[in-house]
Amino acid sequence: MQLKTISLIGLLFIPILSIANQTNFTIKVYESMDIKKLIEEAKEALPEDRIKIESLIRKKIAKAHRENNANG
Repeated sequence: MQLKTISLIGLLFIPILSIANQTNFTIKVYESMDIKKLIEEAKEALPEDRIKIESLIRKKIAKAHRENNANG
């Protein structure tokens, strides 16, 4: 009985790990895009993905401003 319980608990974590890996991959893909492509993705994305994309856009814009100010 204990082995069945452990197996069932293990089966519950497989989808969670799969979703985590997919999310991590999606974030890496978004990070490699330029701002124009990110804006296009945000227009078509689901609301929860749109929030992540918009946050990444703000970070990229802030980074560009910092680099521009440093180069002055």
